[in-house]
Amino acid sequence: MYGNRLAITEIACDAGRVRSLAQELAAWPTVVTAEIAAREYGVVVTIAALTQSDLAEILLDRLPRLDGVTGMRSHLVGQFHLGGNQWRIGGLDPHGGARNADVPRARRQPGSANAANPWADPQPELVDALTEDGRRSAADLARITGRPLSTTRRQLAHLLGSGALTFRCDVAQGATGFPVIVQWWCKVPVMQMAASVARLRAESSVRQVVSMPGSPNLLVSTWNRSVAEAMRIQETLERELAPLVVVDSAVILHQVKRLGWLLESDGRNTGTFVRYET
Repeated sequence: MYGNRLAITEIACDAGRVRSLAQELAAWPTVVTAEIAAREYGVVVTIAALTQSDLAEILLDRLPRLDGVTGMRSHLVGQFHLGGNQWRIGGLDPHGGARNADVPRARRQPGSANAANPWADPQPELVDALTEDGRRSAADLARITGRPLSTTRRQLAHLLGSGALTFRCDVAQGATGFPVIVQWWCKVPVMQMAASVARLRAESSVRQVVSMPGSPNLLVSTWNRSVAEAMRIQETLERELAPLVVVDSAVILHQVKRLGWLLESDGRNTGTFVRYET
């Protein structure tokens, strides 16, 4: 749903500037997610761009020139191994979970010559409408884009069938039993990456796993019931996933923006969506 170049950037800034800087960046269409962390690099943003040159312009020119920025660490995203669309909060009983699992889902066809490019005509208007509200029906999408219903259905089927779009149902974190977000920046030998990711998938508190070149080369994001529970997660990571090593961590105090939506302090949607621009 966003550009095909992603970077996670940690930003250090002057004291007292953290909140205003996070809010300023949340207004950028190219900033997918903006978070405030309890650490020196207090603003963490996920940035999207269509090309490598666009991403470089943001990282090398636009961000460093912002008032109060004193340091940056950028990590290019290599692969999302686990995301919020796969994480389960445990809110459904076994019967409800089984019923939900029976809902038909579009299946990607790896290597298909017909794989859809969501940013090539005529896809962008359709993708844009779905990014704002993934529950829109084909009829809604046809009305919004001004296309015949039959054409909309055909294009939508192509997008979903090629795996170009991913859908997820999100929740306000403050309304869950997992109020503490902790990010673990880890270093793991490349040959052990697949095994580490497979083990992390078994941890119920792990919500996102992202690999990236460099050191650290693995970011693990968790939703926890308490800070004490989060510390036990680190112990598990270092004991059971060795030679994985935790090199840094960040407790997230506030998610200002998530996947384009501006959030209240408790994680509830403000109703404001910042539209991504291609």
